[in-house]
Amino acid sequence: VVATFPGTVRILTQAYNEDGTFLGDRSNTGISRGAPEVSGLSDGGWVVVWQTNRNEIRGQIYNADGSEETGEFRISSNPVGRVLTPSVSDLSGGGFVVTWENDVRDGDQFGIYGQAYKADGTTQGDEFLVNTETGGVQRNVSVTSLTDGGWVVIWESYGVDGNDVGVYGQAYKADGTTQGDEFLVFNSLFFRSSTSTDAYEFIGSPFVTSLTDGGWVVTSVDGNNGFFIYTKTFNSDGSVRSYYDPGTGLQYYAYNEGSDALVVFTDLSISDADNFNLSSASVSVSDFVTGDILGLADGFSLPSGIDVSYDPATGILSLTGSAGLA
Repeated sequence: VVATFPGTVRILTQAYNEDGTFLGDRSNTGISRGAPEVSGLSDGGWVVVWQTNRNEIRGQIYNADGSEETGEFRISSNPVGRVLTPSVSDLSGGGFVVTWENDVRDGDQFGIYGQAYKADGTTQGDEFLVNTETGGVQRNVSVTSLTDGGWVVIWESYGVDGNDVGVYGQAYKADGTTQGDEFLVFNSLFFRSSTSTDAYEFIGSPFVTSLTDGGWVVTSVDGNNGFFIYTKTFNSDGSVRSYYDPGTGLQYYAYNEGSDALVVFTDLSISDADNFNLSSASVSVSDFVTGDILGLADGFSLPSGIDVSYDPATGILSLTGSAGLA
């Protein structure tokens, strides 16, 4: 574990062993204005990045024993405008990627920029603009590595989709080229449609993390409806897998036409307040198209006394009969 503490003038860094004891002494890392971020590296070391009071994003790499691998180095290459709130992630093939905000360079207020690095701290390619749509404000960036050596960047975008604030993303391949186009994760209409039609209050603070199967999951806050936390999960090819709506308490699953069968759930629990016997239940397909199929997976067996039937004209799977519930 490595912890960073924004001091009055400098970033303080302390590493810890598995048992919580100190690994080496606390170190002073960089003259800072704040926003330190840290990421572990594949060789056991770590990298710290921060914004300075000289409008720079800077970093420093450490070895696994806490010694300095490099001195401080400048990450943001262009001195024009303010650079703020960096985000950093290690890369599965070694190295790391850093993203940050710049308030003027993309031509219209804040934009998102990034720079990838090799394991030895040298740059991998050039500094790059992340957001394709440069109108409005793009802020609050989060980045995570993917299992194939690439990465995905998520951020807030103000005034791009015409509905207040949206959360957008862009995936990258291991060589730094884009994987697909910039994509919308959430917009304000999605949040409002859940439980409220109130005017925009707050949507955003996105965070992204990778999954072991190559996909990723994004979380975001909805301030219109009591500060719920929403999630949306993506497959490795960028297609949507599922999302959770705390307003309805439901988990929604996306299925792409022609894909392999989608497992919606592996367990089903139904309760009845006045009767311990289950008499019937139904599961339905939303956005149903004739020919869609909803059924039980191979090898799955229902409790004795329960029969299953599927109506291909409506997309409803019915469970009928009687079975005792524990």
